[in-house]
Amino acid sequence: MPANTILLLPLFALIGILKFSEDRFCLACLRHGRLLVSAVVGVASVSVFTQLLNDTYTAVHTSHPLTLVGLPAGFVATILLARHIHAHEDAQGQSELLLLLRSNAIASGVLIGIVAALMSGTDALRNIIFIIGLVAYDLLDDLSMHAFHRELSVGTARTWIARLLAVLSPFIGWMLASFLPFSSDAHAVLLSLFAGVYLAILVREILPQDRALAVPWFLAGSGVVTGLFILQVVLS
Repeated sequence: MPANTILLLPLFALIGILKFSEDRFCLACLRHGRLLVSAVVGVASVSVFTQLLNDTYTAVHTSHPLTLVGLPAGFVATILLARHIHAHEDAQGQSELLLLLRSNAIASGVLIGIVAALMSGTDALRNIIFIIGLVAYDLLDDLSMHAFHRELSVGTARTWIARLLAVLSPFIGWMLASFLPFSSDAHAVLLSLFAGVYLAILVREILPQDRALAVPWFLAGSGVVTGLFILQVVLS
């Protein structure tokens, strides 16, 4: 059981509340939403570059070097997901897309719970900064649902089940990390994956969504460098 449970449980309760309402409300819905989103992006940016990436590289250096591949994998997957969602904003109501949005909300909550439970150290201020970064991440991740609030808020039984799972997702992730044995390699992979997803969400909010992105070329470029990195690790 993690020693920082006193900090984590209120965090999960807050994120659960945010996830309960994310299909009907997000920062972009507020009158000064653009300003608030900008402030949260600033918070998230500092959190990533001062703590999350440092923790990620520390975990990677104490495990297998290939665990760092989780970072580009998370980044590329999240960028592609964001482009797919943006491309279908005008075709609202598609059940597959709504299912994808709900699945992403649940998966991100589970990942938050796992990463938070694996948070090391007893420095209270460091843990608080890390928690602020996790809340900022969830607030930014919720923005992917903004264009679909009307469809997502329909009160069907499936909607309420998905909403309940999203609320419980941080607790589920925390329980998995608390009671299942995670090796140092698994720890590093999860942190790398989370860092990649986090960086992609920041890029999504900073760059215009309608900026042209040639997906095959994006995949080719990221794939070449990732392949070179894997080759370098294998040959070293």
